[in-house]
Amino acid sequence: MFFQATTQVFLEQDDNLSNQATLYDFGWRSIMNEQNRLEKLRNLGVRLHELQLVQPMPGKSYTSVALNYLFSRHELTRPCGQPLDVTLRSLAEAIVQKHKLQFSRFDTDSIIDYFCRLYRVH
Repeated sequence: MFFQATTQVFLEQDDNLSNQATLYDFGWRSIMNEQNRLEKLRNLGVRLHELQLVQPMPGKSYTSVALNYLFSRHELTRPCGQPLDVTLRSLAEAIVQKHKLQFSRFDTDSIIDYFCRLYRVH
């Protein structure tokens, strides 16, 4: 399960809504963000396949195919055995340095959003 022991649910009073449950904890956001990142990367992999830019190999996920494509497209070596956020951060930093972009820093969500907009993933 994705819940951790530190998860707490509080009811907040909202002006427009009667009661709204809000989740506060130390780990839930990062787990949900990673789940959303994986979903977006999967959708990106499907889109790259639709565009015939990649051909998924048997046993490979669309997420893995998307990451492999992005790293190879920018002539970078994909780090092995690293968590998703570290992998995405290294991709973002390498792209910023290689293309001398004026972004001081891409975070993991913005790099995914950048490629999703580029390839028109919804």
